[in-house]
Amino acid sequence: MVPKLISVDKNPDKWRRIYHLQLAVRLVFALVGPGYIHPDEHYQNAEVIAGRQLGVFTARTWEWDPAFPCRSIIPAATTIGIPYTMILRWIWWNPENISPLVMFLTERLTFFFASLILDHTVSQLVLDPADRSRALALLASSYVMQTFQVRPFSNSIEAILVALSLTTLKSLTETQWNRGLGAFAPDLISLAIYGVLGVFTRPTFLAFTLPIAIEALVWTYRRASAATSGQPSRAFWVFWLRLVGLPMLLVLMYTQCFVFVDTLFFRGNIYDMVLTPLNFLRYNLSSDNLAEHGVHPRWLHLIVNLPLIVGPGLLYYGIRAARQLWRPTPTPLLSEKGEKPVEGGTVFRAPLYVIVSAVTILSAFRHQEPRFLVPLLVPFIALVAQDSQLQRLGRLFWVSWIISNMALAIVFGFLHQGGVVPSLIDLHDRLHDLNANAPPEFNSTLASVVYWKTYMPPWHLLAVQAEDVTSGRYVLTDLAGASSETMLKHIVGTPAQETLVVAPLYAEYGLPQGKRDCFELVDSEFPHLDLDHLPEAMAQGWYDGMTLGIFTVDTTCLGSEDAAVQ
Repeated sequence: MVPKLISVDKNPDKWRRIYHLQLAVRLVFALVGPGYIHPDEHYQNAEVIAGRQLGVFTARTWEWDPAFPCRSIIPAATTIGIPYTMILRWIWWNPENISPLVMFLTERLTFFFASLILDHTVSQLVLDPADRSRALALLASSYVMQTFQVRPFSNSIEAILVALSLTTLKSLTETQWNRGLGAFAPDLISLAIYGVLGVFTRPTFLAFTLPIAIEALVWTYRRASAATSGQPSRAFWVFWLRLVGLPMLLVLMYTQCFVFVDTLFFRGNIYDMVLTPLNFLRYNLSSDNLAEHGVHPRWLHLIVNLPLIVGPGLLYYGIRAARQLWRPTPTPLLSEKGEKPVEGGTVFRAPLYVIVSAVTILSAFRHQEPRFLVPLLVPFIALVAQDSQLQRLGRLFWVSWIISNMALAIVFGFLHQGGVVPSLIDLHDRLHDLNANAPPEFNSTLASVVYWKTYMPPWHLLAVQAEDVTSGRYVLTDLAGASSETMLKHIVGTPAQETLVVAPLYAEYGLPQGKRDCFELVDSEFPHLDLDHLPEAMAQGWYDGMTLGIFTVDTTCLGSEDAAVQ
């Protein structure tokens, strides 16, 4: 068999320029993209941290219930808590007027820089320089990188840890054994650390990394066998235990640290032990609990969510690459001059195993969302890079890839629920001015803020002090999809100097004319795409249907019709 040569890209600068352009686009989406994909992007991270770090009012979801906590506080404290401390407390700290815009930019910039780790892992996973340039351009142009990965999702953290685990496994299995190291493998230590971090970030991490753990164990068996060849079997087990002993010890130590911190955070003591990954699994194994979040058919991940995350074109080439992997293993790659083998030339099948494992295990659970498969983007690109598949991507693929990813990036990066975050930032300034102008002796409710027919507002970006909400100075309410009658009753029953309602314009148009006259539009946020009520929104025209309004309400006007409200 003629050894395969590393291919030479005839125009590598083109792919580098595309990659750098897409990096700039990613930064723009991170800094100015107001799109709101899912409440978990705020409520699994910054919403729980901002209250403790900055003293602002926040709300907690069921995952953070101290009676049965399902999320570890360490991933959130590390990814958002540390940047909050470094930027907001050391640089822009103003306890009387914390800037929600600075908070927002801190979160986005943190995850933008974290997303660059995925770029690094792709460059490590793809050996061929020609393929590497294309792979980086492919990764950077994916809407997943411009939306999910620049937001504080726990799935974004999980994706980084899965990619790092893949890269470390490649380094472990393709590096020649150095007898000077003996029974010491730094890559095993790294895998152990990633494993603990991943499980405490999202226990679903195990579904992605089960094949990686198996491959690592197989590697330890082979190394121990090679090191003790011709020696008694006892020597093999001694060497193997020495090889895996330190990584396992680190797993135990890191697990104890996570349990200690979580127990202290949720219980206030160190005696009533909290094991959040176990609680997470127990919660999700209950069909009643899953029903509250939506029950989906088990084929949804494979048929709908996977093509949505990686794209139909990349999925097609991934299947082609998977078929190629079952051919006989090729000889090591040679340099262009054919002088010596290039390290890492053997086929690396772990990305395929990760994809199969994750889709199979996650499909066993009836609650399935596309973002659960976000960590599969890097494995898919690494898989397609096998056997130079990336160089076979034609014009049709790239045109469809660019158009579809651009459309999805705009929808989820800018349009989807895009008015919620800007409205909170604007309301912060309005409440601050209202508070500054209030007389010192004023001790009633200064403002009532109601969000209606929107996603859950991440209250930390309103940046009002928790003590002002506790004292009743501000009343903050999320009415979600409540009926108009419920909304009106709440307003009438919550007297305040100023009542503010934030709702899509189509919702205000749905009120009876007499009550609609009590609402005055004082500000608006465009664009705001509500995919859950698209027919109602589009009935008002494309502009009004995609606008979120901020209304002041004349409660006296509503009160005069109180009998009708009742």
